[in-house]
Amino acid sequence: KCVVPSRHGSSYGLWADCGAGGMVRAANRKSFNISALGLFCAAWSSPNFVAWTSRLRPARLRGLSRSCTRKVQGDRRAPATGDLVDRLLIVVEDTDRGVAATAEQKATIMDMILQLESKGEGRNYLKDGSAYGKYEVLYVGANTSRIANPAGGRWRGRVGRRLFPTRGLYQHLLRQGGKNIAVNLVEVAFLGIVPIVVVLSGPAVELSPCEREAAAAERGTPGGLSANAVRASFEAPRLAVGSCGRGLLGLARRLPPLRLRVGPRTSVVLDAPYVDGRIRIGKGSTGIRFVFRRTEDAKADGWKRVLDGPPIGIKSFGLAVSALGVAGTTYVIAQGAGSIWKATPWMLCLFFGAFCFQASGGIVRRQPRNADYDGQGMSPVKE
Repeated sequence: KCVVPSRHGSSYGLWADCGAGGMVRAANRKSFNISALGLFCAAWSSPNFVAWTSRLRPARLRGLSRSCTRKVQGDRRAPATGDLVDRLLIVVEDTDRGVAATAEQKATIMDMILQLESKGEGRNYLKDGSAYGKYEVLYVGANTSRIANPAGGRWRGRVGRRLFPTRGLYQHLLRQGGKNIAVNLVEVAFLGIVPIVVVLSGPAVELSPCEREAAAAERGTPGGLSANAVRASFEAPRLAVGSCGRGLLGLARRLPPLRLRVGPRTSVVLDAPYVDGRIRIGKGSTGIRFVFRRTEDAKADGWKRVLDGPPIGIKSFGLAVSALGVAGTTYVIAQGAGSIWKATPWMLCLFFGAFCFQASGGIVRRQPRNADYDGQGMSPVKE
């Protein structure tokens, strides 16, 4: 008796006996295998079989192609939220908070903002508490900032940006003592030298569905307002001239800033259609979009020192400065000084005092026709 490898099984794993009868069985099995192979080859070469397989394979391949195409297109239409936020932060980074953004950049940013808003649809960020926090203003989607800007008011207008370079721009939505508080903070420097901090703060009350509908109808808000809309009622702006924590050799740390109360009380509607752990998307009542980034920067708390002490009314301050200017000018004239330059500082005091009577703290009192910077942020409309 001998054994030979069989072609059945895996890699010659089965073995067949080779006795007198075993050889016959092996021969019969061999002839059966040959016959089966012949039938298979005949069927394979049959025209009907070829036509059937030619119809079957493209259909399956077409279905597979369509499913892959749908998957790829779906990935392009709906990128991951984290990736979308990453891209948005990169695009807005070098736009000077939106002022230097090109039309193409604005279109790209708006597209990403709308995608994020669709992901946040139906969410109540005020209820779950995720909307609260300290935020830096990264982008404002205004068409132009020639006169003023929705974030920063006249301080961020064309003239304001040149005379008062921006050092910080923030908008906080805080929860203190069971109440919502909105804080707008603008930090600038006159001619890049004298620091000035402007603060608007006040309660932020959630709007009911009827109030949201009325506010959207009044301002013509595209797409309406979400359940995250609040009305912030700001007190008159507080303006602090001088350092609020920094200064040469630490001297300014020991000197309190000059605190002034400037401008009117105001009221604005703030909406937050999308919020996550890094950013908050803001929407003004006229449809302007904002991008805010969460921050723990110490500068974001500069508003606290401005509100620490009692302010001086800007008109009282202006009256005092004007009186000083009149007194100085009168003294120079009485001395009979031959040079007008000696009276110049006192005359400047007089003009500055008169200017204080018209100061608004950067708030836009009257909106020009078709203004595009109205709606939200730090240039609210006077009540």
